[in-house]
Amino acid sequence: MGRPERAVATSTTIDLNRVATWVQVVDSGSFTAAARALGLPKSSVSRSIQRLEQELGLSLLSRTTRKLTLTPAGERYLVSAREALRMLAEARAEVLSADGEPRGLVRITAPLDPTSRIGGVLAGTLATFLRRYPAVHVDILFTGRQVDLVAERVDLAIRARAGKLDDSTLVARKIANDTLVLVASPSYLSEQGTPRRVADLARHRMILFNATGSSQRIKLGGPSGTESVTVQGPVNVNEMSFQLPLAEHGIGIALVPALLVELSVREGRLVHVLPQYGRREASIYLVYPAQRQVPKRVTLLRDYLYVALKRELSMPLI
Repeated sequence: MGRPERAVATSTTIDLNRVATWVQVVDSGSFTAAARALGLPKSSVSRSIQRLEQELGLSLLSRTTRKLTLTPAGERYLVSAREALRMLAEARAEVLSADGEPRGLVRITAPLDPTSRIGGVLAGTLATFLRRYPAVHVDILFTGRQVDLVAERVDLAIRARAGKLDDSTLVARKIANDTLVLVASPSYLSEQGTPRRVADLARHRMILFNATGSSQRIKLGGPSGTESVTVQGPVNVNEMSFQLPLAEHGIGIALVPALLVELSVREGRLVHVLPQYGRREASIYLVYPAQRQVPKRVTLLRDYLYVALKRELSMPLI
């Protein structure tokens, strides 16, 4: 049996350097790797963890000859320790920037394809911002998955969505309304032919979005009003932007926001299909966690991005 858990020592007895060392050990997976990352002797790291456990009165790690694992107490303590260290880092950055320029890290996630128009506008906007605030560092995650902003400590997200965002823990500021349009690669249309009517889509491969199976019914507005058709496809995705590279590879026809495909169409990677039809249900959002206290650098970049993106994305692509 392991050592029984007992009351945690008071915060005044805890050495935060030892807490940071322990978190590094957990992240590194071993004392040796942590010592290398910290530039310390392995014996110093091991001794630091032992003293932290003594201060807490808890066993945080289970040690075997092959690996380290967290004890149940260690798993609980890790969440609070990470948050405490993050808050200390935030406080330091705020103090350093209180009487001067903002500094520190801002994490952003954006649609998968950085070569889309949104990616180009984002790059130009960040370049201008970072010239103005050179002490700010921006970490950008381009991904097709839905990032949990709170759990992954991401400050801002740019999202293209059909319909409303349904997460009440997030604030969503609409940057632009958009229209869903049909696009396909020239190679796909050369092989499969070009649809002439909405009904023709039933005989084509579609890249499905949030479908419950291998088919779904879509509605499109056009010259004769709203028309609907049941379409089928070989792949279903839950992130709109990921339809872009799939369509460019000839997988099928995609129904995607016009702002996401403007550059691909202009450069010939995609072409419009049934251009007189579309659906006005897409929007571009700037999304961020609903927090009371937000670092100055985050609020500056958040507001700067919102104004710049709203302005640039409302202008037609020349």
